[in-house]
Amino acid sequence: MKFRFQLERAKGGYHFDEDNVLHPTTWFEEQQTEEVIHAREIHKTFLEVLHPYHDLVGLKKAPKDYKEMFVMLDKKSPKYNSDLETEIKNKIIEFADEYGLGIGDAEFGSSESINPDHSMEGFIGGVEWGKAERPNLLNVLAVAVEMNGLLLDRNSYETVPPRLKEICNIYSGRLRPRINGGLYMETHSIWTTMYWGMAFTEYTYEVKECEWCEAPLLADKRAIFCKPPRQCKNKFNNSKRTTKKGSK
Repeated sequence: MKFRFQLERAKGGYHFDEDNVLHPTTWFEEQQTEEVIHAREIHKTFLEVLHPYHDLVGLKKAPKDYKEMFVMLDKKSPKYNSDLETEIKNKIIEFADEYGLGIGDAEFGSSESINPDHSMEGFIGGVEWGKAERPNLLNVLAVAVEMNGLLLDRNSYETVPPRLKEICNIYSGRLRPRINGGLYMETHSIWTTMYWGMAFTEYTYEVKECEWCEAPLLADKRAIFCKPPRQCKNKFNNSKRTTKKGSK
């Protein structure tokens, strides 16, 4: 059975403030929210926020350890990398502009809160309580890292890791099935949409890592590298190609 997700989201562009908190900015129309139907696996696009770091991994300028990524984003660290921060922010904004980040408080223009423990606290209106946090550079990345780990725990299309089942079951209380030319799950939460999309993917793929940048590779079982416009295959081949001088 095919699942589609009917999601309410804030309309408008997004920006990071000086504290790296992500905000919706301008409203494109008088109506500040809209309902959209997602049939594609938007978690794939979301995980691209990790690509700037994986580029450094491919170039051997960073280890495949996400703890190091957070160190490189710490302005107080001697390893702070401003270019990495800018590139990741651009990826996050690109995703948010396309898909929104749910609804926090549409009247005041806020995004959906992030709950590290996946409880329901903070998902109602603009109320923040418990562990709920507004989306910012670090907690958005923390969600991406978690999703990456859950996907790699999927040994195949047929398996769903116990932790992913647990998260989906926590979110399930907010889902309402609708039938309209197919089965739709109605949700106001972008995170619910992505986690359930990960569990009920319509496509058969083997979860593995790109040979060059080690990013999660969600593609045909025969695939070895990230798909274009990523240049992983070319970069991998270039790194293995010896120079004429060196081959003599």
